[in-house]
Amino acid sequence: MNKYLAEFIGTFFLVLVVGLTGSPVAIGLTLALMVYTFASTSGSNFNPAVSFGLWINQKLSNYDFPRYLLSQLLGAGAAVLFIRIVMKKTMEVLLPADTTVLMGIALESLFTFLFVTVIYNVAVKKSSLPNQYFGFAIGLTIFVAATAVGKLTGGAFNPAVGLMPVLLNTETVSVNTNSLIVYFVGPMLGALCAAFLYRYMKEDSKKR
Repeated sequence: MNKYLAEFIGTFFLVLVVGLTGSPVAIGLTLALMVYTFASTSGSNFNPAVSFGLWINQKLSNYDFPRYLLSQLLGAGAAVLFIRIVMKKTMEVLLPADTTVLMGIALESLFTFLFVTVIYNVAVKKSSLPNQYFGFAIGLTIFVAATAVGKLTGGAFNPAVGLMPVLLNTETVSVNTNSLIVYFVGPMLGALCAAFLYRYMKEDSKKR
């Protein structure tokens, strides 16, 4: 139960900072802090795409995978509602009008691929463990991604961050279907590619 609570809390604070600041620096630092705080409890996923990428290679069990997803979505939803009820603001993470769905999917996929590849190589790969830089590297990757393409895609790289603000805004959800498509397909596709790359490189290294 502790690991699901950790995923809820970590995702809550990550989405809260996204909604309150939109700052790549603040978001990257928050993620790094949450990663270091809960790494020993849950592995610090805080992202359905990360959990999906780890599950593909059975780094996350079939039992935990759906429970992690639920914890992350509930944490994100709680943050969105906190911002609405307490801060009297509506959190929006939307695909810009001049960005096509294809471009959005490509960019979200590309930088989620980078993100999950970094996670695999600094926090999963046995030859890299133990180390003290994994949290910093993970937070720095999100800072780079948000700085590079945040203005082009809305900068989610995380279905919990991208989907819950749209789904909980019932007044506009029907007109924001492009955002829903991009923030689900892009990150999940990127995570899938990162998982296959890790598997390929791992198998290739065994042959040498």
